[in-house]
Amino acid sequence: MLMPAIAIRTDDGRFPLEVGRIFCLTTNYRKHAKEMGGTGEEKPSLFMKPWTALLPLKDGEEGEVPIPSYGRELHHEVELVLACLDGKTWAYGVGLDLTLRDVQRELKAKGKPWLLAKGFDRSAPVSGFVHQDLVPDPETLGISLEVNGTVRQKGTPRDMTIGLKEIPRFLAEFSKPRPGDLIFTGTPEGVGPLVPGDRCRAALSVADEPAASLMVRIE
Repeated sequence: MLMPAIAIRTDDGRFPLEVGRIFCLTTNYRKHAKEMGGTGEEKPSLFMKPWTALLPLKDGEEGEVPIPSYGRELHHEVELVLACLDGKTWAYGVGLDLTLRDVQRELKAKGKPWLLAKGFDRSAPVSGFVHQDLVPDPETLGISLEVNGTVRQKGTPRDMTIGLKEIPRFLAEFSKPRPGDLIFTGTPEGVGPLVPGDRCRAALSVADEPAASLMVRIE
């Protein structure tokens, strides 16, 4: 079975990277934790998405994401995504952790895993990725999300509870990062609902300069 691949941009062009595991951090932005009913002091945790959730997109390409029939309330969560190249070298992209919020609330109340809420097909659209050599200071990275032309979310690594340098070490406490691993690093405040017909544009910037983007239409 062929695994999905993402594109890594370097000084010399682009190369494909076959994706392996997909990790996601929870509550890694304090203001988002508060908007979800927390205190903002929660320690981030981890969950995983199956590779079938991945939807790699090129700049200018628009993907389609159908809302699963068993959910009623789809929410957007824009995230900075890390791609592990060799265990020590990383690339940066932007992604969406699309979430069936009504299903997640029900699962949380029952103490059950979130797979049905966050692991459905195409629930993890991602852009192309930028090699770390093209990012002199990762703290200058920025992510944003527009829905139908209106900005809904913005964030930078400075807003994270566990910073970019610490995230690989945080993951390694559970499992050593491997080439092809993706890490969704958490979402800033401003998450909200999406309905059929909505168009989303997520963008990654480096020192306020455009670096990568993705577009999806909700079906």
